[in-house]
This record gives sequence, C-alpha cells and structure tokens, in this order.
Amino acid sequence: MEIPAGSQHAFPNSLLLSASILALWVPQGSWAALRIQKIPEQPQMNQDLLLSVQGIPNTFQDFSWYLGEEAHGGTMLFTYIPKLLRPQRDGSAMNQRDIVGFSNGSMLLRHAQPKDSGTYQVAVTINPSWTMRAKTEVQVVEKSKELPVTSLPVSAGIVAAIVIGSLATGCIFVGSIAYLLVTRGWRAQNHRITATEKPELGPSHRAGDDRIYEAIPSPVLLVSPCDSGPMNSATPPDLPLPPPPPPPLPGPENHPYQLTLSPTSEPCPPRAAEDAVPEEQIRTAAFLSAGAEIIITPEPALPAEGDNVTLAVQGLSGELLAYNWYAGPTLSLSYLVASYIVSTGDETPGPAHTGREAVRPDGGLDIQGALPGHSGTYILQTLNRQFQTEVGYGHMQVYEMLAQPVVVANSTALVERRDTLHLTCSSPSPAEVRWFFNGDALPIAVRLGLSPDGRVLTRHGIRREEAGAYQCEVWNPVSVSRSEPVNLTVYFGPERVAILQDSTTRTGCTIKVDFNTSLTLWCAARSCPEPEYVWAFNGRALKNDQDHLNISSMTAAQEGTYTCIAKNPKTLLSGSASVVVKLSAATVVMTIVPVPTRPMEGQDVTLTVQGYPKDLLVYAWYRGPASEPNRLLSQLPSGNWIAGPAHTGREVGFPNCSLLVQKLNLTDAGRYTLKTVTLQGKTETLEVELQVAQLEPTGPYAFTALSESHRGYKHLG
Repeated sequence: MEIPAGSQHAFPNSLLLSASILALWVPQGSWAALRIQKIPEQPQMNQDLLLSVQGIPNTFQDFSWYLGEEAHGGTMLFTYIPKLLRPQRDGSAMNQRDIVGFSNGSMLLRHAQPKDSGTYQVAVTINPSWTMRAKTEVQVVEKSKELPVTSLPVSAGIVAAIVIGSLATGCIFVGSIAYLLVTRGWRAQNHRITATEKPELGPSHRAGDDRIYEAIPSPVLLVSPCDSGPMNSATPPDLPLPPPPPPPLPGPENHPYQLTLSPTSEPCPPRAAEDAVPEEQIRTAAFLSAGAEIIITPEPALPAEGDNVTLAVQGLSGELLAYNWYAGPTLSLSYLVASYIVSTGDETPGPAHTGREAVRPDGGLDIQGALPGHSGTYILQTLNRQFQTEVGYGHMQVYEMLAQPVVVANSTALVERRDTLHLTCSSPSPAEVRWFFNGDALPIAVRLGLSPDGRVLTRHGIRREEAGAYQCEVWNPVSVSRSEPVNLTVYFGPERVAILQDSTTRTGCTIKVDFNTSLTLWCAARSCPEPEYVWAFNGRALKNDQDHLNISSMTAAQEGTYTCIAKNPKTLLSGSASVVVKLSAATVVMTIVPVPTRPMEGQDVTLTVQGYPKDLLVYAWYRGPASEPNRLLSQLPSGNWIAGPAHTGREVGFPNCSLLVQKLNLTDAGRYTLKTVTLQGKTETLEVELQVAQLEPTGPYAFTALSESHRGYKHLG
C-alpha cells in the first residue's frame, strides 16, 4: 500500500499513543537458564562494561565471577555473599581491575582495557547441590568501530518495525519518554514541516496562542532494529532505501510543530555548519551506551534508617531533555522510579516509586525518610538533545538502627570433651557480628569455628576453661547492639580423688593413729558439679554420703582400709581413693641427756636427744621458753638448719635433733626447749636444765659449782 505524498511525517494521535504504549511494554518471561547481557555489546578501551546477569532466582547463597576458560581459584575475580555487610571478596585474578559486584549477580568493569578481553563466567550457588553457570566472550577494542548508516523509509510499517525492534532490545527509556509526553497532553498539530523549516529544540509560540509546544525528533534513534534474539546485536540490518520524498509545501515561519516518531532526521532541512550534528555522532546515537563519566553517590555516604538521602549526580554533560531513574540492576520498566522532563519539570512516577522519591532538576534523586528497602542498585538514564543516552550506576546501602540480638545455644550445660557447643546470634537485620566471652572479645582459637557470616559459633569437644558468659554484638556503620549474656556450664570429673587427714594434710597410703584418739578423713576431688560420695570400710559400704568420715575413738577394731568413691551424676564418671589406718606402736619417750652431764666452763656440751620421732618433719631449739625471740636454730631432716634470733654462733644442730653448744660460759646455764613436728602434724615439746660448773682455782682454794642457786668452795689441802 502506498502512502500519499506529504503524509510521511504526520500520524494520528491514536497511532502515536499506541506506539508509545507498545514501546513501554516489555514481555516479562521466566528464564530457564542464566544469560549474560553485555552493555555495551562491543566495549571500547576506557569504557565501563556492565555484565548483566538475567535469569537468576530471587534467592541464592552466593555467586562468583571468573576470567578464563576454567573456573578455579586462580581465575576467580571475586565472590559475592549478599548477606554480609561487605559482600564482595576479591579473588586472585582481580589484580588491579576495578570491578563492582551487584546483588543481582551482575558486575561492572570500570575503564575496560584490551587486556580485559576473554571469557567471563559466573557461577551462582542456589544451594549446596545446585549451581547455575553462564559465560560470555568479551572483546575490548581500542578504537570505535564505525556503524553503517541506513536511511529508513518513513511509513507506518517501518515505525511499527522500529517499535518492535525496541521491544527486542529492551529500550524502555524511549517509550517512557514518549508515553510521558502523550499523557501530559502534548498536542500534535496537522501542520507539516517544510523542507525550508528548521525545527528548534525548545519552546515555540505562534501569534495569538499562549500554548507552548516542543518538537522532539524521533526518540527511536536511541535503539536500532535488530533480530529477535537476545540483546546482543550491535549493527542494524540493511533496509531498502525509499525514494526521495517530494518537496514539502512552504508554510509559515512560526507555527507549532507536529510531534512525530520519525526514525531519521533526513526530512528536516540541512543544518548550518555550526549546528550540524557530526555524522559519527548520528551513527553512535543509535545505540544505548553506558556512560563512564556519570557518577552517582549518596549523601550522606552512610545513611541510617529514616534519613533524608540525596543520590547526587556528577559528570552530566550537554543539554539534557529528560531523566529516567531506576531502582534495580537493569533498565526494566518494573524498576522505573520516575521519569522527568527537564524543560517543564514534569515528573511521572513509575512502578517502583514508593512515594518517597523526587527527581531534582540537576538530575539527582531525593528520598525522604529512607528505609532499608531502598538499599540496592540505582541507574540514571539521560537523554540529550543529540538523542544520545548515557547510563550511570550507583549503589546505596541504608543501614538499620539495630535491635538487640539474642544468643541461642544448643545447650547451656555440656560435658567436657564429649559435647559440641553451637551458639547462634539471632538478629533480624543484616550486620557484622562480633563475639564476646566474659566481657572480652572472643579470641579465635584453633577449635573455634565461625560461619561465613559470623552468626554461628561452634566449638567441638568443649572444655572446662570455655565455661562462662557468651555474648554477640551486631554492628553496622551507624548502629551497634550487644546481646544479654548466655552462661555456659561445662561438666567434668571427678579427677584426682584423694583422702586427706584433717582436710588439709595430704596423706599417704597408711595413717597411724594413737590408741583412743580421734581421726577425720576427707575425700577431695576435682569435679563439676560436686560429686556424690560413698564411703567403704574393708569393702563394706558405710552409711555416709558426706565428703568426710569421722573416727571418734581409735581401737584395734577400726584398723583397716577406708575407701572413698566419688560419682559425677552429669558426666556419669567416678573415681576412688583408699587409705590404710593402723594403731601406732608403743610410744617411745623422748629424753634429752647432756654430754658431759656436768660440763665445765669453757667445755663443749651436746644436748643429746633420745627417742626422737622417726617421721620427723622439722625441729627447733629455744633458749628458754618456746618463742620466736628465744629460737636458737631450726633444722629439717635433710641436715640444713637455719639460725634464729638467739643464735650466738656457738650452737650447731644435728639430724637426730641434738644440739651442740661450744665453749660454755657461766651465762649458758639455764633452761633449753626442744620442739618437734612430725609428718602427720603431731607437735611435741621437751625441756632440759643445763648446769655449767665454774673452773676450779689453781691456788690453795678451788671453787666448785654446786648448783645454779648455790656456790661454795673447799680447801684442797
């Protein structure tokens, strides 16, 4: 069917509205496998490259990107774990590359270089038994490849083909702008643009009419017709050239322009040299590009829940017509937040608008009272007056004011070396986790296991020194909160069971007791909880469940073997100790005999001890009563002795408790006291009176020391 001459540039409003709605509609299909879309398809050197992953499930554990034919640790670029506060962990193949991972599985390679060319693989772990994989080839070129220029015939069929092509390539932006213009009541007029007219990209008035109109040349220049395959075509197919259009009729200089969807600018008259758009720019304008200069940063940089946030934009260039903001990883209509017309300030909310967003005239996006749900990837798409689009990517994380976490334990009472401790830090919000033990930061021990997100603490074969108070602390850059302590008890023992005498003195295998004396045996053990005790005498259980046993009056009938059995009701372990109790042999009376018995002044005397204890522990000699100022010396059975305060340098001790006093003088006469202590703690004190005789005179009279209280003399003639 032929199109009448002169009607190629005018279409009914109904066709324009239908085309706009069709351009907005994007089929939402379910992907059976992962697919990787490259934006742009043929990246140039120093250009940003977005590898957008499509078909990824809503929930997954993590994903990893690789550069190379094989996927292993040496080719890993990074691993991304969404639940972590810092989810991206760089791999060995990252080197100096500037790569940003997104929570939907995509990655952005900044300033791509030819050396970055190769095979890119992504592995998405859904669960331990299911991993999805996809790969794509990337070739970074040093110079832009020229694209063939194709003149398209202006007809309804070609317009429809262009709209369908935009659907296949996912160009949402063009349709949304057209739809916004139509729904805002922009009128199309029946006037036609003549060959001599030059459409101005700005407001125009006609006499007697104060309504303002704006001529927008074909927005479909943003995309190119392509095949029905995935979004990977970079060159439009060749189309037959139409015959030259007849010259349009002249018209008035100032009139409202007809809003059209013309796919080419050829119907417009040639521009002046200073106004003409370069041919290379016209070719490039047919494709969606990811602008490397647009930078999106949140202000404040670390917003908290409830803050007013601005996504500030830097790097916008040229005179812009419109903005599209998306809250999502791709340019999808479902992620569209708002569209904004710069010249009029008109803003149209999209499906992803939450009622808190507002586009700023400078291209930024204000979010009032940001919520954690506003976290994620944001995309700004711009359209300039050369009908070129640029895309900028940004990421915002809105941090919650964290609630107090709760520590959940598999058990608060465990058996040493048998049970395993599992502690879980329960918190409804994603955050970093720290653990504390008895108020201090928990050190990372060999047996300490932490889950990748740090929320689960595991200790195999728990030990007694690990009993105490455990706490977890969640934190993010704007908030911190610590849990209440969970007290852990570790059961162990009984160990080192022993029988003690008088609760403190450790005993051997045999205890000797004097006839008709009392004895108390104590059973000691290391155990948690306190063990249960059972006493036995010569193999027969006694009616005593206490930790001690009293023997009130020792007789021959009570001689025998006493056994203590300690049982732990939690560990189900037990231990025992035994001791033999016997009557002591006949007591030997300890005596002190001076040798010589009547020493003379200037002689040496030995105070010999007879019957000293065989189980002697220590003894001490005193000059007078047994008090510390009067102590001459103390000596251990090893033979080493220690001088006391009253030592004159003439006293020497012996292992058998005897005392030697050298070169007696008359002042050495008097009372001497010996004190002994046995291994069983038995103490005995013995005193002796030493007499020292005065030297006899050499003349006719000689003095003889009779006693300490009487002295006399006799004639030796």
